Amino acid sequence: MYVINQIEENLGKKAKIDFLPGHPADVPATCADNGKAERLPGWRPEVRIEEG
Repeated sequence: MYVINQIEENLGKKAKIDFLPGHPADVPATCADNGKAERLPGWRPEVRIEEG
């Protein structure tokens, strides 16, 4: 919802959101981490979502 709010603010429009029930194969939570990308090739995000 944070990303959607950012887009709404930048476009000056309200999103039409239709919340649907989750799919049985959906993952309710993840432990995603970009730490490995930072350690191996030295990648780091340079643009914050608010700027992008």
